[in-house]
Amino acid sequence: MALKYQHNIDELGISKVCPPKDLSKIDLVAFRWVYDPINHHLNFLPNYEFDKAKGNVERYTNGEYDDVRKCARCSQSFFITLDAAKINHRKLSKMFKDLLGYTHVASGNLSNIDGEATKASTTGHFSFYEDSNSDLVSKFGICDQLDSWT
Repeated sequence: MALKYQHNIDELGISKVCPPKDLSKIDLVAFRWVYDPINHHLNFLPNYEFDKAKGNVERYTNGEYDDVRKCARCSQSFFITLDAAKINHRKLSKMFKDLLGYTHVASGNLSNIDGEATKASTTGHFSFYEDSNSDLVSKFGICDQLDSWT
């Protein structure tokens, strides 16, 4: 699989295997925090690209993140259910919600041609490493609004 954001892994000089070897192809409806409209330029960036766009990369350069964490940040965050996406967002501090700025949840089908994913955690979150030929914007649509309260 050729990764759409391989340049992030290269830029960060990750020495461990990245992406992780335990990824698998998936075919499921997935959910992601987004901005409205769906084609907003920040909506489908890996976490590291998002952090760069927001000017928040100090953790990558000051030694706070090891290679495993850096590798995970080269993926995109998704959830396996709408409830999981909303519950995990509600658990964030107001400061972190404001930093991220997401306002909505989008849903769409991730298929085996789009990339590979980690196993979902007990909170319903999984990391997704996008294939270079994938176009997630065309596969997703806004399905709900995130709570604006803390």
